[in-house]
Amino acid sequence: MQSLAREKRKPETAGSQPAVSGSHKQSTGEAGALAAICGTISVAALFLLCGVMTADVVARYFFIRPISWSGEVVKFLMSIIFFAALPIASWRNDHIVVDIVSRRFVGKLKSASAFLVNLVSAALMALFAWYGFDFAARLMKYGDRTFSLGLPLHYAAWAAAAAFAIAAMAFLVHAWAAIRRGR
Repeated sequence: MQSLAREKRKPETAGSQPAVSGSHKQSTGEAGALAAICGTISVAALFLLCGVMTADVVARYFFIRPISWSGEVVKFLMSIIFFAALPIASWRNDHIVVDIVSRRFVGKLKSASAFLVNLVSAALMALFAWYGFDFAARLMKYGDRTFSLGLPLHYAAWAAAAAFAIAAMAFLVHAWAAIRRGR
């Protein structure tokens, strides 16, 4: 029976790699703790989002009294979900991959392309973090707040910039690992 199961599986080629490569990996140490914190934040925001949306729909259609602040809270919660998940996906290398060309690479060429992709990704995330921190500082300086609830906007901007910075560090770690694999 085991030999039949082996025959049905597709053989792996030297350059093949699954489209989502890291979903099975577990993080350990500080990275694992950070991933657990970010994951918990993201899941809690998702549950709150579901609760707010459900309450707004019930209020809108059964009582004809929509919740005035629900749109504002939904936007905040959606940004929390995204920016809390960004460092996790970056660390675990769980981004969507379109590897039309790179799947044909082998050996040092594969390591070099992985290094280059991770280095460019780190640079972009660092640039986004830089602009994000600058934007958050300006929001804090001017005291910008949301319209309905009057929440300070700079907290969300600081969190987004921090998520970009953590993602940049994760891509640098992956770039370093690609160099080490290529030796």
